[in-house]
Amino acid sequence: MIKEIASHIYDMCMCSVDCGASLLIIEINEEPANDLLSVVIKDNRPMRKAQLTAIKPVAAKQPSLSVPVFRQVCDECGGYLNVKLDDRGCTICAAMQYSFHGRSPMGEIPTIIQQLMIMSDEIKVYYTHRYNGHTFQLSSPKIRSELDGVSLDAPPVAQWIKENIGNGLADIMRTEAARI
Repeated sequence: MIKEIASHIYDMCMCSVDCGASLLIIEINEEPANDLLSVVIKDNRPMRKAQLTAIKPVAAKQPSLSVPVFRQVCDECGGYLNVKLDDRGCTICAAMQYSFHGRSPMGEIPTIIQQLMIMSDEIKVYYTHRYNGHTFQLSSPKIRSELDGVSLDAPPVAQWIKENIGNGLADIMRTEAARI
């Protein structure tokens, strides 16, 4: 069974949270016109100086196989996956050929972003999705600021988040289709 890109993103974000991150920045860039799909995940997991200077940083040891498995997917699709650790946290950059015949489907991005946003009031999630230059953005801090204390995991709010993402993605892809 082929794992969807959304599932890889979710796994890597959960790894970040497990390592102590309270900030997740997720950027997905689909460029069919340039035959490129890229994913960037940044976090603010705490790093100690000893971890950054060690030959094999402790934080680089993954509590799951999320990064190695996604790296293999990227490699098989003519791309790459890089991990950068510094005193600000971890940045994962992945890219692959958009049209590669064996590339995993994108999957349920609205669902995984919704799950990440509602999992904890302590975690800030910033999500950006680009499709051939058209952009959709949503952040949990912005939503929280407009809700006046209502939790993001309240059923109507959680449903709105998922629907808003789905509609936003449809809009940026529809905009592209209208230009063709």
